[in-house]
Amino acid sequence: MPVETADLERCLERDLGFRRDERHHHYFKLVVDGKEVAITKTSHSKKVRTIDDSMLAKIARIDLHISPAFLRDLLAGRKGRDDYLADLKQKGLC
Repeated sequence: MPVETADLERCLERDLGFRRDERHHHYFKLVVDGKEVAITKTSHSKKVRTIDDSMLAKIARIDLHISPAFLRDLLAGRKGRDDYLADLKQKGLC
């Protein structure tokens, strides 16, 4: 099921603590203890208002280092920053 781009961006910034960096795309970086542990981007285009399942899965796996199901839980508010950081620590990423 597609996700609104704005919902993903809100989750990254507000819920997970990513910092936005405006360039030719909206970039989002998560820095923990001075180490950049995750980075992703979304489009500036007004035509791209939703993110389809395949792109969301790529963002989850490749950029955020989590499963698509974990990302859906974050977006739904069932998991939060502490869960995300614990998962990254378990994987040795922060």
